[in-house]
Amino acid sequence: MLQNIFKNLWLIAFVLLLQSCKDNNAIQENKPKTEKIEENEPSPDGFNLIRGKFEWNFKIVLSKQKSIHTFYKDKIEYEMKGLIHSTKYTMTKISYDKNEKRWIGKDKNNTIYVLFFKDIKNNSVVIYKTKFKGENALEKAKEFEYPAPDDTRNHGWNMYSRDGKSVDDPILFEGEYHSKDHKLIVSKDKLILDGKSYQKLSYHKGERRWVGKLDNNYLQLFFKPFNNNYKEIYIDIQYHKDLEKTYKTKYDETKKFIKFTKK
Repeated sequence: MLQNIFKNLWLIAFVLLLQSCKDNNAIQENKPKTEKIEENEPSPDGFNLIRGKFEWNFKIVLSKQKSIHTFYKDKIEYEMKGLIHSTKYTMTKISYDKNEKRWIGKDKNNTIYVLFFKDIKNNSVVIYKTKFKGENALEKAKEFEYPAPDDTRNHGWNMYSRDGKSVDDPILFEGEYHSKDHKLIVSKDKLILDGKSYQKLSYHKGERRWVGKLDNNYLQLFFKPFNNNYKEIYIDIQYHKDLEKTYKTKYDETKKFIKFTKK
């Protein structure tokens, strides 16, 4: 009788062991597979300079945002993280022009994306990105002209790095400026316009856009391309009550640039 008990216990243990192995295999099969990034994997069209994850960290209304491009031979995975805006999608490559460094791809919704690259280094790359939807989107992407260095459309050119350290673009000039009707004092964290002090919320170098706040009022400045000494600057001044409307305003919608001269 004791022998039968041990035999039954052994059979039970054997069955439990088989079930455990089966469950473990099922878990392994259901685990999401991480695609390996081959840093040196060649691409026949010459898209060989960028592989791996590159990040651009910036601020919108004091909130940190993270823009991430992960480069593979035949696709780019994109993700935006942050309180203001979050999204995630994959762009499958359609073509790459190595002379212009123009990369064209599409997502699952058939939105066409165009990315241009410059200043490509091992740990950083400068990217300009735009997109097209609807009829003739691919043709428009192919015909889109190479962006100028000071192009402010589509957030302009932005530097992405492997460590993603950059969080805030510092404004590159300070001091007192005068126009015919205005007095402007620019410092790192605030701006005084006609005696009213606005606390800086953000400055985006690619768009040349500065946004500040005083009580419940918002001041938005767009700048024309700067000269090297910043002795003369041209500014479009806008006042807003609604912050969302403020950030939806684009550079090419501005019309009244005022000349300021440094004192």
